[in-house]
Amino acid sequence: MSLSTLTMPSGSHSRKLKHSPNQSDSDPETAFAKMKIEPEQRTVLVETIRRKMQTNPLKIRVDFALTCTSFEGVDVIKEALLTAKHAVNDEVWQLEFKMIAPPNYKCEVITHSKAEGETKLREALKIIKEVMKKKGGHFKQKSEPTVIGANKEDAD
Repeated sequence: MSLSTLTMPSGSHSRKLKHSPNQSDSDPETAFAKMKIEPEQRTVLVETIRRKMQTNPLKIRVDFALTCTSFEGVDVIKEALLTAKHAVNDEVWQLEFKMIAPPNYKCEVITHSKAEGETKLREALKIIKEVMKKKGGHFKQKSEPTVIGANKEDAD
């Protein structure tokens, strides 16, 4: 039985209710109109369906190199990373910056939307590049934002 067909008992026989998979997301009242369900049961059912139908989050990563040969080189790199982190991170978005091995760094974000995640990563890279250039450092992007893990084919 597919997710778009639901069989409900009705007396001595059963009937099939067909609806589009996204119909319950947009209007649960329409999707469950023919079923005799208590309102609190309907609420639990809709929340369970939404939770089960939710896609797995994607981890998107970008690699880059930062160098600065001035006396304050380490502080310049630290400032660039912290400036980008504070500018991009909020309640919804949490980008992580990590050092792979000097001068290579990575930035990762976990998200449900590949496009929005890539946009946030590019925004962070732009800020890092601007700070490094302004302070006399060098920025080189090593890779494009890529989906990490088993969800590559599921990306939107």
